[in-house]
Amino acid sequence: MLMQKDGEIGKEGENYVSAIDGNDIVLTIDFTIQSIAEKYLQEACIDNKCTDGGNIVIMNPQNGDILAMATYPSYNLNEPYEAYTEELKQTWDNMEQTEKTKNLQGVWRNRAITDTYEPGSVFKLITSSAALEEGITDTDNQGEFCCTGGIEVAGVRIKCWRYYRPHGSESLRQALMNSCNPVFIGLGQKLGVHTYYSYLNKFKLLNKTEIDLPGEANSIFLKEQKAGPVELATISFGQRFEITPIQLVTAVSAISNGGDSVKPRVVKQIINSETGETTDLPVQKDERVISKETSEKVLSMMESVVSEGTGKNAKVAGYRIGGKTGTSEDGVNTNKYVTSFCRSCSN
Repeated sequence: MLMQKDGEIGKEGENYVSAIDGNDIVLTIDFTIQSIAEKYLQEACIDNKCTDGGNIVIMNPQNGDILAMATYPSYNLNEPYEAYTEELKQTWDNMEQTEKTKNLQGVWRNRAITDTYEPGSVFKLITSSAALEEGITDTDNQGEFCCTGGIEVAGVRIKCWRYYRPHGSESLRQALMNSCNPVFIGLGQKLGVHTYYSYLNKFKLLNKTEIDLPGEANSIFLKEQKAGPVELATISFGQRFEITPIQLVTAVSAISNGGDSVKPRVVKQIINSETGETTDLPVQKDERVISKETSEKVLSMMESVVSEGTGKNAKVAGYRIGGKTGTSEDGVNTNKYVTSFCRSCSN
């Protein structure tokens, strides 16, 4: 039985509170850059038959401004419940509601912040940065490394992608240009688990970036205490863990801007709808991750990747382009792969 004391409920009447206009916001998104990113992402996914789609994030490394964030396949915001590809349109009317819902929820996600993936060899930029910062190696020590097609770690032989024709004698610059796994496994071993994980933390790869968007996922790494020699080896060349695209872009931005960790953002100003007063949101920088000298060395090697190495297709006349390619398995024994490319440029 529900009891109530006299006078506790029902004495007050209803009060109507009128709606008020909210504030306006100014986004960091650049309309032109966003349009170009969406156009060429769609073309690339269709031409290369990327069945699971793709994602592009373009970030100003100096202040964290997200200039573009594109996902394919996308959908019409005015018709969010309609089929969004020509293939789906052919079967949409006969599709079960549960299947429709699954497809729609998949395309509604902002994959840049909600989906995790194995970055592959792009992550060799992190290993290079840590090794240079710790003074373990330098960029152009000729013959410092030797690729024999693989390396044995705790009784497990891990192959170089070009195991059938080993790279042979290499400097760090050449190893990055060739994307040679054994060299980066060796650097990971010299760094050790504790030091390597300290750099993962500095690069904000163990926590969410806290970008001002809902639904951000976190990376998936083994706990430091559980990471053994084999796990450290695979992390060193970018496999057997998962991160989000926004985490990788944020980490590489720290390399690009001289070594500072900058929080990504999509809102840069708030405008009071009544007074018109504009409030600029401050750029949020964290601790320095690597020195300016290390940053310049890694950027120099990234330029070599594009000018002479695996990233030659990224050359753009009139611009200095640095980058790194990456390929990883999409699951186990799926025969599907995730390909990625991260680049930094200036004119």
